[in-house]
Amino acid sequence: MVSSDGGMSWSPSTTNGALQWVDVAFGNGIFVAVGPSATAVMTSADGAAWTSVPGAPTSGTWTSVAFGNGMFVAVADSGTNQIMTSTDGTNWTATPAPAGHPWYKIAYGDGRFVAVATGGADPILTSTDGVLWSVQSSPVAASLQSIAYSPASRRFAAVGAGGTAIYANCF
Repeated sequence: MVSSDGGMSWSPSTTNGALQWVDVAFGNGIFVAVGPSATAVMTSADGAAWTSVPGAPTSGTWTSVAFGNGMFVAVADSGTNQIMTSTDGTNWTATPAPAGHPWYKIAYGDGRFVAVATGGADPILTSTDGVLWSVQSSPVAASLQSIAYSPASRRFAAVGAGGTAIYANCF
């Protein structure tokens, strides 16, 4: 066990050394991790013991996962089906994105999912259910690489290349 500041102790967990993970979300009592291919989807009830999810969609390089409104939603930066959804983290449905861009991060807040893309001047996707998506134009030409939601301010903020930052109020 490794001790850290802030009253927390971190312990290593074994997943599968051959697989890489790029994002994790928690919802419906489980953790879901996604990696660079659809075969790299795993679930865990406790964050310590992880199980591979067979049969997840195989198209795309999965870059981010979020949970909200009873649904896990993952996005990919390549492939035909760049969005996948699941209510339980085990059974996944793949969907083409309404705009074919390298989707990099997804967040949930204020009753909606928001996904941002890399590659410059790419649109932003929004959805209330994770299935039907609307495309919105980015106000900047820079690649957007991360997004988060603040319940206190009811605002999404996204950041990207070259010190770019944008935000959207949810009113």
